[in-house]
Amino acid sequence: MYIRAEDMICTAIKGSTVEEMRKILYTTRSNIVELRIDTLGDYSMLEELKRLVHELHRLGKKSIITLREKREGGEYTGPSDEKFRILMELASVKPDFMDIELSFSSLSKLMDELKNTGINVILSHHDFSGTPGYNILRGLVRNGLNRGAHIVKIITLAKEPLDNIVTLSLCSEWSNKVVSFCMGRKGLVSRILAPFFGAPFTYAYPKGGDPTAPGQISVDEVIELWRKLGLI
Repeated sequence: MYIRAEDMICTAIKGSTVEEMRKILYTTRSNIVELRIDTLGDYSMLEELKRLVHELHRLGKKSIITLREKREGGEYTGPSDEKFRILMELASVKPDFMDIELSFSSLSKLMDELKNTGINVILSHHDFSGTPGYNILRGLVRNGLNRGAHIVKIITLAKEPLDNIVTLSLCSEWSNKVVSFCMGRKGLVSRILAPFFGAPFTYAYPKGGDPTAPGQISVDEVIELWRKLGLI
């Protein structure tokens, strides 16, 4: 089955205002868009955010809402109950996905609330210290799936090239259920190849935008590398 490159990339959009995100949205080529709302800082913009999600859907793009916490590479530093409130408010516009950390203290309560809403949950784990052993990461995947995740996202830091094999193996073992690759310069291989090992998509930043993680490259660069490698 032929799959378009635009369907295998999630563009991660960040901005200090919703309007900044909106402008970037209309330049992106990919059909999956992650709104990194933790980069807003001001969460009084929820009505504007809801309208932006509706715009995404009118454009035929899938939406991911992410309120990433500081300890996992994001900018959100507020309390868990406020995070819970924000996510539940945004759930009313039915984004296609919500990305929530496996370590979120109110995860069980949130999963119960999102059940039967039609919103798919991505349960994620980010390790900026390195790449743990395969069995440790497999345990995280199983934990996420057992808790009701539609997709489990496991992102680690590559300290050596062989770390890429660990994350790509997770994608291969759970095809279409796991997004896993390595961050950093040495992790580019797995970031690029993850969809060809079973991940539903990989992440990139939009043209003219900024990376949301170490080693992340642009959507155009991902597609160009795929072409040079003869993958598309």
